[in-house]
Amino acid sequence: MAPRPAGFAPIEEFWKKVDQAGECWEWKGARNQFGHGRIRRDGKETGTHRYSWVLAFGPIPPGMIVCHRCDNPPCVRPSHLFLGTPRDNTQDMHVKGRSGRPSAPGERSSTAKFTNAEVVSIRVRFDQGETIVALASEKKVSISAVADIVNGRTWRNIGGPVRINPALGRRKAS
Repeated sequence: MAPRPAGFAPIEEFWKKVDQAGECWEWKGARNQFGHGRIRRDGKETGTHRYSWVLAFGPIPPGMIVCHRCDNPPCVRPSHLFLGTPRDNTQDMHVKGRSGRPSAPGERSSTAKFTNAEVVSIRVRFDQGETIVALASEKKVSISAVADIVNGRTWRNIGGPVRINPALGRRKAS
């Protein structure tokens, strides 16, 4: 077993709080608001994924951070971790569509309320005569959210019939 890194909690205590049953080894102790495990080191909190890295591979070089291949914040499995710069981590986030920015279209957006299939279904059901009010009530979203979907103002990259021709900005002929 690797020696305990200076300033860290005992290794045995660390692994008692890790669930190794699945593909990801999830930290079951304290977590921050983003889901990353937290552990005390030299009186300060640090990420449990960082501690796992140090146990498995040694010190983290200056300017580098510990990133997740699995995109699962509580995961501490060493094979799921890699070193990178903050820029590497940001690029990884964008490539995997986790930024929540418009570059993550449709259901991949972190703020999406619907799947792509649900958007098509809303458009088809509206086209078949269901009202925006009824659809909004059923989906538990605002009337304007459903109106934006059926009018093509949102979810433009998803198919299904739209009421307004987005290119012309006016109603399609019936």
